[in-house]
Amino acid sequence: MPRGAAHGRFIDFHAHLRGKSEIAPPEMPRFPLLHRAAEWFEPLVYEGVGLFARFGRHRALTTIYPHFTGVGFNELVRQFHKYQAAELVRSMDDAGIARSVVLAIEPFLKTLEILDAIAPFRERFAVFCSVDPEDPDFAAHFEAYWRTGMVRGLKIHPALAGPVPTSARMFELVALAERYDMPVIIHTGTFPFPLVEGTNNALSLEPVIKAFPRVPIVLAHIGWDQHEHVLALGRDYENVYTDTSWQPPHIIRRAIATLGVARVMFGSDFPLFRQSTALETLRAALHADELAPVGYENAERLLARARLPDAPSAA
Repeated sequence: MPRGAAHGRFIDFHAHLRGKSEIAPPEMPRFPLLHRAAEWFEPLVYEGVGLFARFGRHRALTTIYPHFTGVGFNELVRQFHKYQAAELVRSMDDAGIARSVVLAIEPFLKTLEILDAIAPFRERFAVFCSVDPEDPDFAAHFEAYWRTGMVRGLKIHPALAGPVPTSARMFELVALAERYDMPVIIHTGTFPFPLVEGTNNALSLEPVIKAFPRVPIVLAHIGWDQHEHVLALGRDYENVYTDTSWQPPHIIRRAIATLGVARVMFGSDFPLFRQSTALETLRAALHADELAPVGYENAERLLARARLPDAPSAA
């Protein structure tokens, strides 16, 4: 039994890892002095992240985020380089998390590289693959990832990698997931450093949610600053789920009141948010009888949906 499983069955439904490739766009400026400063003051950095999670969603602040894209991506790069698979396993053990769902975001966080990175700890992870929406061979890549037998769902991040929620490609991607009985997780909330225009409004996902009622669609972060939009969608469509990452206890409670306890799942957004802090927030939000379904049972049910290949191929 994994050490973490001995004192908790929790499943973190929202975590990330990088492989060997760089994750920042080639034209993005590098700030090595900023990296070193963040290393020196990392406890304060994470305190700032906690404050940002609670208060950075103010509408006035969201208008200035794009002016700090370079700084934000440099901090993303630093964290993804420092916190890799072994560090994630240690974090899980310390927090009492038995398993984490690692989400790819191609072309930045590549599926096959993630599968390679987690190979020594395979029993501790599930992977949601991603495809580059601009790649004409996206469907072939998706099938190749599925054939590894290690993929349990599809991740889409419209603001970072596309596609635009109302585009034909968005419908094609969700149709692929439906073909393989996979859940889909989609970033929602104002992304501080958008690279794709016209993707930040969670309500624009309604047509694709409505078109695929059999596909569980997880709207990540309870929409962060757009939690009202995500809760409205969850009220209207039974295939809408969400994860608790980046939200304070009172928003998590509202999500449970609106969607029901069976459609909310624990998430952290590691390494951008500490798993231990996210789990403390979850415990503060839930009643005792809600901890099992939100903490791991709902995630187990969604992960078990995916149809697996008869003979998985090597990653």
